[in-house]
Amino acid sequence: MVNCSEDGLELAAGDRLLRFPAIWLRDNCPCAQCLDPGSGQKLKDITDIPNGLVVSAAEDAGESVLVTYAPDRHQSTFTRSWLAAHARTAFAVTGGRHLQGCYADLDGLASTLAVLARGDEPHSPPRPPR
Repeated sequence: MVNCSEDGLELAAGDRLLRFPAIWLRDNCPCAQCLDPGSGQKLKDITDIPNGLVVSAAEDAGESVLVTYAPDRHQSTFTRSWLAAHARTAFAVTGGRHLQGCYADLDGLASTLAVLARGDEPHSPPRPPR
């Protein structure tokens, strides 16, 4: 099963439902316009991605998934195995939206940047108060 969601792409992998934000998918696009086929180096910066990016269509192509984005109609093809291997298990929830592998809010980003500025270990970001 492959579906477009409000936030990006949903993919069934065994008994798990994997979710991928549109911006993350586009930043990891493996096409020759976005990734050098020889070196694997990204050819575009994340700031080159259009504002308001959404997954407008997702097509199940057997072992691959074809993703089309709006507003620019760019297309990415990902293998199911690559997506499953790069799926995050934790979700941050803000205002009913799921952000997978992203900062859910500016306060969380600001807190992490403050930790890094102090020179603390980057692998232990501050936890939100309970």
